[in-house]
Amino acid sequence: MSRIRTAALLAITLTAGCTTQQQAFDDFGNLVGEWKVTEAYEKGQKVDQQHTDAVRCVFKGDGNYQRTESAASAAEAKTLGSKPENAPAVIQVNTSVSPAQINFVIMQGPQAGVSLHGIYEVNGDDLKLAIGAMGMEEWPQDFTPGTNVTVMTLKRISSGAQTSSAAAPK
Repeated sequence: MSRIRTAALLAITLTAGCTTQQQAFDDFGNLVGEWKVTEAYEKGQKVDQQHTDAVRCVFKGDGNYQRTESAASAAEAKTLGSKPENAPAVIQVNTSVSPAQINFVIMQGPQAGVSLHGIYEVNGDDLKLAIGAMGMEEWPQDFTPGTNVTVMTLKRISSGAQTSSAAAPK
């Protein structure tokens, strides 16, 4: 009888642990909205303000993510649209660790299925992201820019479902 009780207790404990972990990976509500990049570092170098002003990131409540860049011409728009970082993605987050982890799974194009690992920190309408380079297996440890880590600071410009249709994934 005690073996059955022990086995049942173990099963409940393991199931509860899985549920908590799953909840941690689904808790991206504080990311929902449209964000404007205010500062960025790629390959350890600061990105010029003209470029960061053109970038928008949309996190939707269903876990979809889209990054867009404004283009000055049709030719530039085609180039920007083919960049892997502008492909639609699905996000997964793990808020049970600090800093929280984020995983971007690219959904279209030649890199479909590839994951980009990062960390993030939200403070009200301010977001800090550190994202590892494509192919990097480990998550960044902090928000220090480097050769294989892009760091961005973003400001929320709208929240919830009211995001611009140009930036929202379809």
